[in-house]
Amino acid sequence: KGASIGWHSDDNRPYLKQRDYVAVCYLNSYGVEFGGGLFHFQDGEPATFVSMAGDALIYTADSRNIHSVDEITHGERLTLTLGFTRDKSHDEDCKLISFLTKIPFNINTSSKDYLPMPASQNMYWFPPEQSTTYKSGLDIRYARLHVLGYQPYSTNASDVHSPRDFSDIILEPLRVVRGNDLFDYEFANILHLLQVPSHFRF
Repeated sequence: KGASIGWHSDDNRPYLKQRDYVAVCYLNSYGVEFGGGLFHFQDGEPATFVSMAGDALIYTADSRNIHSVDEITHGERLTLTLGFTRDKSHDEDCKLISFLTKIPFNINTSSKDYLPMPASQNMYWFPPEQSTTYKSGLDIRYARLHVLGYQPYSTNASDVHSPRDFSDIILEPLRVVRGNDLFDYEFANILHLLQVPSHFRF
């Protein structure tokens, strides 16, 4: 309550100049969990964005998208803001992969100090006509590997896993298959594998 921000661009500080795009993801709804706090663009449409939980605004971070946020009159406005860059010098992938490969992967520990943590089992895309029934869907973790031309291969099993049982191997060590080629590199688990950039050569 009482918070607001005037007209600005999201690259308006020297330490933010690497930002090319910004996404603001709304975690709660205007008029339900909070009042005020409306997002306004200085130019273009929509001039004012009335948010609902699950909405996302994506825009360039530069002066083409000057914006402001009204004062919050009651409640709490919750957002997740993500910055994206095309400047490779700010790429975090190498640092993250290096960090993840140095951490012990003990899936039986209850400690919060171990990474990566299990991902949600609700990472599915459902065709619009099935979105209300949720009877079948495509696991988006599997989809990403498939788009890159790979299939997961669990080192604890004798066959390549299908999308249906893909969630069963989320914390198992695994390798990848492309065509008839089984690559030697073993990943600690699927989250470790998904941190590898798409241009990685096994």
